[in-house]
Amino acid sequence: MHSRRQTGVTLIELLVTLSIAVILMAIAVPSFQDFFRRNRLDSAASEIMAALNYARSESIRRGVPISVCKSANGTACGGADVNWEQGWIVFANLDNDSPAAVDADEEIIRVYQQLPQAITLRPNNNYSNFLTYRPDGRVNNIGTFVICHNNQLAGAKSITIIGTGRARFGNDTNNDGVPERDAGGASVNIASCTNP
Repeated sequence: MHSRRQTGVTLIELLVTLSIAVILMAIAVPSFQDFFRRNRLDSAASEIMAALNYARSESIRRGVPISVCKSANGTACGGADVNWEQGWIVFANLDNDSPAAVDADEEIIRVYQQLPQAITLRPNNNYSNFLTYRPDGRVNNIGTFVICHNNQLAGAKSITIIGTGRARFGNDTNNDGVPERDAGGASVNIASCTNP
């Protein structure tokens, strides 16, 4: 008679395997969270950059002022109670009013939806409610937007718009993890996620 040998896993082997799995998960989970946070920030920064570039190109193509303003409802520019991360619109500002407002005869060209939870999109005071591109592609004012996750400057993104209307991402030349903005020809760190 041949005896059958039982195969399986002992309790000790199972506990060792589970312990290794728990250690690996403890190492991997924070890395995944950081990856997803960076991905959301990059996506939000790319979305506002694309909107600004689109508005500028439309102002040149159509030969009319094109405004970008914060909007929570997608039909009108928002006031002090609305933040940019709640959404924004691009529209033909035919009367070039300031502050920009969507009138009955003005076309809303694009509507941008609210950004993901915990992402903030805040401008300096020059763009607190809107910015307008002229038909030559120039902008009504220079300024900076900053995109943060949970109001953390480390890892944030910035977009600076110069007088010609060109928008560019801020650099981190000193490698401290905080983006920089132009300040009279010099680069300085963004000071805050709420008012760069």
